[in-house]
Amino acid sequence: MSKREHTPGRADHANAEHPNAAAVTAAAFELGVAISVQEYPDGTRTAQEAADAVNCQVGQIVKSMIFEADGDLVLALTSGANQVDPHRLAELAGAKECGRANPDQVRLVTGFAIGGVPPFGHAEPVRTWIDPHLLTFDRVWAAAGTPRHVFAIKPRDLVNLTSAAIRDFTTDPKVGVGPHPKPWPDEARFDPDLLKNGDRRNVVDRYRYWTLEAIVADLDTRRHSFHVAIENWQHDFNIGTVVRTANAFMAAEIHIIGKKRWNRRGAMVTDRYQHIRHHPSIESFQTWANEAGLPLIGIDNLPGSTPLEGDALPRECVLVFGQEGPGLSEAMRPALYQCRSIAQFGSTRSINAGVAAGIAMHGWIQAHTVPADQAKQD
Repeated sequence: MSKREHTPGRADHANAEHPNAAAVTAAAFELGVAISVQEYPDGTRTAQEAADAVNCQVGQIVKSMIFEADGDLVLALTSGANQVDPHRLAELAGAKECGRANPDQVRLVTGFAIGGVPPFGHAEPVRTWIDPHLLTFDRVWAAAGTPRHVFAIKPRDLVNLTSAAIRDFTTDPKVGVGPHPKPWPDEARFDPDLLKNGDRRNVVDRYRYWTLEAIVADLDTRRHSFHVAIENWQHDFNIGTVVRTANAFMAAEIHIIGKKRWNRRGAMVTDRYQHIRHHPSIESFQTWANEAGLPLIGIDNLPGSTPLEGDALPRECVLVFGQEGPGLSEAMRPALYQCRSIAQFGSTRSINAGVAAGIAMHGWIQAHTVPADQAKQD
């Protein structure tokens, strides 16, 4: 999807291509935050369209939704992955009834039309609440005055700009836990915001309410000795799935070879808990592997490959995966110590790259970790 971008400064607010985008940029600047507005001519009217355009998870999209609560207009900054529960929002607003405002009301209080309402810079002050799920991301994206203009911002900056109260007003989530009962634990690993507002992250119960840094530090004490490398020449949509699987199987590191920007949608934020290293070329990746003393094990059904189901994978190695369609590139193949194939019995010539990665990683787990029933006996 095409885009045009302008990064603002004090002198160039008027240079924005649309007056609404310029107004939002100026409002942020006056509040002490510089934003970079991007234009997507095809439109970002829905949360999914916006996520597809900027290449992020739908949960990272901020929906600026105006509601009428007993005659008062209020703003709910909602994650694109969630839906507002009008009853919960009414309770927060101290109202008996709460429902979506009509287009005229939205334009009156914000100065913008539905589909392009920004989270700040409104025509009138409006009480605001923000979905705690948005604070689980490093950055989020919001409308910049039109359905075609968006900008990225750190969630904490968004809270400060809007003076929003952090409250859970969405429909009952299927994942996570609510606020921690008091008294709260005072260990440094716990996040005060999560203790107060609940933890909706997709993490195991062991890590509920922990800070991101504490989780990563704990994982670092238990990571396995295999690495995962993925070729990224065409912005492959499977990379996110491979990253998420590498997190599940506790890979030591993940290596992105080729383009630095990769498709994170399938990762479901699990990349935040991993160590990810970028290599701009196969040569630089091979140099790193040689210095680390790690053999490169390709996973692809190429002529001369040996079955994955045969000998165990090396305990210390890098599992190398190609892209959907072409598989391992011609340039990568000579760098491999060996190439392993996955047995197939149907009519298709190959299986999905993300699926192949999961099979290979689980093969390593089966060969080199203690079976669960044996661990219980010990």
